[in-house]
Amino acid sequence: PLPTLQADVFDEAGRWVGRCDFLWERFGVVGEADGLTKYTDVSVLGAEKMRQERLERTGLTVVRWTASDLRDRNQFSMLIRRALDRGLGGDRRARWAWRPL
Repeated sequence: PLPTLQADVFDEAGRWVGRCDFLWERFGVVGEADGLTKYTDVSVLGAEKMRQERLERTGLTVVRWTASDLRDRNQFSMLIRRALDRGLGGDRRARWAWRPL
C-alpha cells in the first residue's frame, strides 16, 4: 500500500511527537529514509534515536533504510512487508494520531 508522506505524528495527549518520512496508518508503521551525511555529529545521532523511541512509545513500528537498501528492489520490498506484518498485530493498541503536512 502507498504511505502518506511527511506526516506529523501526535501522542494520545495531542502532543507532537515528530514528522515521519512515510506513514502506513492502517498498519501503524513509520518509514524513515536515512541519509547518512546528517549523522556526522554524535548529538544528531542521539537526537534521532530519542525521536525514534518517542515514536515507538506511541505504539508505532519504525522501519529505517538507507540508499544502499534501495539497490535490491526485492530485498527492499521484503523489508517493508516485514514491517507491515509487525505493525498493529497482537495486542498493540494505537496511541497516536497523525496529520499530513
